[in-house]
Amino acid sequence: MSGVDDHPYRPDDHLYRLMTMAVQAAGPCIPGGEADWGRRVKALAVDLYFVHDQAAYDLSQMQHLQPFQAFLESVEIEPSTRRGLLTLRSLEGGRETIRTEQENTERGRALIDRAQALQGHLVLVFKYSDRDSPKRSYRTLAHLMDLGNGRDDARRPGEDEAGPRGGR
Repeated sequence: MSGVDDHPYRPDDHLYRLMTMAVQAAGPCIPGGEADWGRRVKALAVDLYFVHDQAAYDLSQMQHLQPFQAFLESVEIEPSTRRGLLTLRSLEGGRETIRTEQENTERGRALIDRAQALQGHLVLVFKYSDRDSPKRSYRTLAHLMDLGNGRDDARRPGEDEAGPRGGR
């Protein structure tokens, strides 16, 4: 006789939770559509498994990054590598260029599009060092968050609420 303990999925198992999410995402099963609904649930479960796996990896990498605030001044595509090049100005006034993954990748295109939409904004930048050889490394964008329009959201060094120091 089969009991609850013999079931291949247990509520504390990540596959059980994954199947539950797939069922919820598939929505209700209409009468007579059980076969199509079952295939949809299976496809969603596989998609969720791979999305979860990639997201877990991305999140584990993000834990080691040190974010910083900067103004996103410009975004260009580097002709030789087809990577996005972001010019950032720190709150202290220094400039830095970091790059994205190549624009022909899903992640690279998404980061370039996001950066282009945030030009002129104050952003929170997450970057990592990408080595292409033992002697060369590049600053590469991992994630970008919008912190506002960049005009009123942060004061530049030497400014207070009344404006620049040193008279009017």
